[in-house]
Amino acid sequence: MPGTTLIYTVRFTKVAFLFLVAILLVSGCDQEKEYAPVEPSVMWKILPDTTLSVFLDGMNRLGRSRELNNVGSAYTVFPVANAGLRAFLADTARHEGFAGITDLNNDRDVLAAIINYHIAEGVRLTATDLQSTSVINTAQGGQIAVSMRSAVMLNNKATLSVERTASNGVVHMIDSLLIPDVVNIRSLRQTIRDESNLSTFYEAIQRLSATNATIKGYFNGTNSLRTVFAPTNEAFAAYFRQYPADISVTRMNATKLLNLVNYHILQTAGKRNQASFTGTAERTSLVRNGTPVMITVNGAPFTYGESPVHTPDITAFRGLIHVIDKISVPTGGF
Repeated sequence: MPGTTLIYTVRFTKVAFLFLVAILLVSGCDQEKEYAPVEPSVMWKILPDTTLSVFLDGMNRLGRSRELNNVGSAYTVFPVANAGLRAFLADTARHEGFAGITDLNNDRDVLAAIINYHIAEGVRLTATDLQSTSVINTAQGGQIAVSMRSAVMLNNKATLSVERTASNGVVHMIDSLLIPDVVNIRSLRQTIRDESNLSTFYEAIQRLSATNATIKGYFNGTNSLRTVFAPTNEAFAAYFRQYPADISVTRMNATKLLNLVNYHILQTAGKRNQASFTGTAERTSLVRNGTPVMITVNGAPFTYGESPVHTPDITAFRGLIHVIDKISVPTGGF
């Protein structure tokens, strides 16, 4: 009957409409669940804070920022406030040659060690957790000592201030930069100064640095990374016995002294450790007629020309030192 058909049609349409509304409601709930706000990662707890911008720049240079955004891992991060970094940089007695963490990009080994020393991986340590913790294992490989005074202290130096929890860890802002024991932030000049058996070589580079900007830059860390073969005091004494006309580093002809020092610096920029030498000829910073004077360096046994290496692989900021027992003299002398 026509009337009955109309009733069924209306009822069917009403049921279909209600069914469609139900589907849309369920779909809306699922969509809301899928896009529900998620707690930001540790990276996003650091990124907006302009007082952490310098430390953040160091992490960006190493690619650590992207890793700390991984919600599948756990991190505890101790970023240093800019004010704490400025205080560290003002302490030139401890370092020279860089004006900021960004300059450490020129020595990525040092930059990586410092940044990773402020990150603990695989753990979420809150301030409460730290109160009952004695050491923190860091991504750098070293440990941070934890103590309690009026607040949590790291290495008896840095104080925790702001704590921020994140989806994949915890961020604790600290007021001082932490330096791992194995990292030398002193320049080549400072490192040589502090080695008692290199005092004569130190006198030589100090004399030259007063008038030669290149030598000064090599040793205070403002120029490219350099590998230096530094003669001991005994090596200089033996040299002056063999060449008495040169007398001493303070009275030696300035050009000859410059040639001597340059002959003990590799021309190619970089930190060359013992394992990198295979007995081939290397270019020195001593240049004659536009050509670097060569010297053979062997890694096993470790020798620089005819000189045995006394102590290898002394690290410095933007440099590496190998201590040698004899001054190498090129053909024709200095």
